[in-house]
Parts: sequence; C-alpha cells; structure tokens
Amino acid sequence: MKLGYIGDAISPETRHACVGWLEKMCQEFKPDMIAVRGVSGCIMGNLISYATGIPLCIIRKEDGNHSGLDIEVDWDFRAKPGPSYVIIDDLIASGTTVRTINNTLTRELTKCNHTIFPRLLAVFCYDGRYPWNQEDPGAPTMMLALNPPYESPDVPVYYRPISDSETRL
Repeated sequence: MKLGYIGDAISPETRHACVGWLEKMCQEFKPDMIAVRGVSGCIMGNLISYATGIPLCIIRKEDGNHSGLDIEVDWDFRAKPGPSYVIIDDLIASGTTVRTINNTLTRELTKCNHTIFPRLLAVFCYDGRYPWNQEDPGAPTMMLALNPPYESPDVPVYYRPISDSETRL
C-alpha cells in the first residue's frame, strides 16, 4: 500500500528521523509551547511535546469540530501572556496554517485583556519530500512574512533534510 501525504509521520522508516530532528530543533529554539493544526501537525506535535515536555497547543479546524473549542492547550494565558511558540506541520504551502494559528492565539490573548502578542519563533516541516537549502541544511528553507501586529514579521521555515538512506516518496 502506498502512503499518503502524511507518510513521513506514520512510516516507521522515517518517523524516527523526523522525531529526532524535531526534538533537536525544539531544544535549539526553546519555545514555551508547540502549536499544531490538523492531523499532520497533531501526529508529530504530540510526540515532540511528550518527548520534550513542552506544552502542546492544538488549533482546531472549523469543519467538523465537535468540541466547540477553537483552541485546546494546557497554558494559562492570564498568568503568562505572550508565549513563544513553534509550529510543527508536514509542509507549508500558502501560509494559511501559520496565519490561522497566529490569529487564534492572538484572539485568545485579547480575550484575557492582554496586549502582548504570541511570538512565533519558527516553523518546522517534517516532510522530507520538499526542497531545503542543500548548501546549508541548517539554514531556513524560506522566510514567511506575517502582517503586523505580530512580533515576528519574518518567520524562518525549516524543512527536515532527508538522509541518504531514506527514499523520497
């Protein structure tokens, strides 16, 4: 059977490499929380949250959301406003996921009467099928521009480089 678009998240052959890379990136950036949206983000985000002890923030999708909540997170926005966070996903195409997560977190902070916005440190994409900076695999693949009032107007997006032993799907 051929794996679908979340193959890197569920394939035993590549999951270990994905988890190791994501753990390393989270340790390097030291976020207050890990934010995800959708199945592809939840699969890896949950594993990395558990492995690192960094709280997980799940931004729910509008369609079929049976909980009625926009956000599910073990974080007290009243006690600690303006958390730093990273986003984990399989890939970023248009930036909609990043903007939705930013907007939802900002809205939650506004409900608590805070004017300190969340600070996005980086986006980590674990899908090794997409290009990365081959000259410098540690460099961001691209910079994603966010509109003000976000504190991080240009956010680095990192794609996991695949090893020579992995095959591209």
